Amino acid sequence: MLRVVAHATAGDDDDDGELDSTRKRSLIVLGTSSGGPCALAIRNRILSETSSLPNHIFLGTIICSSDCPYSHPHCPQAVTSEDTKDLNGRSIQQYVQDESLKRFRRNSKHGFVTDYLLERTDWGFDLAAPSHVSCDDRANHRCNRVHMYVGGEDDYKSIRLGAQFLRELIGDDARLQILEEEDHFYASRKPQLLAKLLATMTSPR
Repeated sequence: MLRVVAHATAGDDDDDGELDSTRKRSLIVLGTSSGGPCALAIRNRILSETSSLPNHIFLGTIICSSDCPYSHPHCPQAVTSEDTKDLNGRSIQQYVQDESLKRFRRNSKHGFVTDYLLERTDWGFDLAAPSHVSCDDRANHRCNRVHMYVGGEDDYKSIRLGAQFLRELIGDDARLQILEEEDHFYASRKPQLLAKLLATMTSPR
C-alpha cells in the first residue's frame, strides 16, 4: 500500500469550504509492505528536486513493515535465506508464476508480480537523503525523517530481519520502532493506529 497524505496546515477555516491558494499543505509519504520501497523512491525524488513542492511542506516518510533491498550486495545472509525459503528450489520466475495463479491473488496478481520482482532487483536510487538537503531546511519545505515500524513475532520474518538493515541504509534520518503486538497488516487494517503513526510526523523528532 502506498499513500501520499496531504492536508491544510493549521489556520482559520475558510467560510466557503475552499482552500486558500496561499496556504501551504503538509505532505507525508506512507508506504506499507511492498509500498515501502515505493515510498522511499518518492522521498528520494522529493528531496532531490529543490523546487518540486512549492505549495507543500514535506513532513517526512513513514514505512510500515517494508521490504528491504534483498539483492543489495550487503544484505545479510539471514535475510536473503529467509526470503528464499518459499522458493523450494524453484526459480524466482517460476515461484512468481505459481503464486500469481492462486485464487486469492486473482484481483491483484499483476501488482504482486511487479512488486515481488522489483523488490529483488537493484532499486535504482540511494536510500540516504541527498547530502545537500537538511531536515531543518524549512525554507524549501524539506524533511528527511523516516519513521519505520515493524510488527512483532506475527509479522513476516524476512521483514523483521531486514528492518535493521534497511534502517542502516537510510542512515541517521531513520528511526525504527517494533510494534510487538502487531502482525504485518496493522497499517491497512487498523485506521486508529495508522492515524497515530501519521500524527508522529507533526511532532518534533
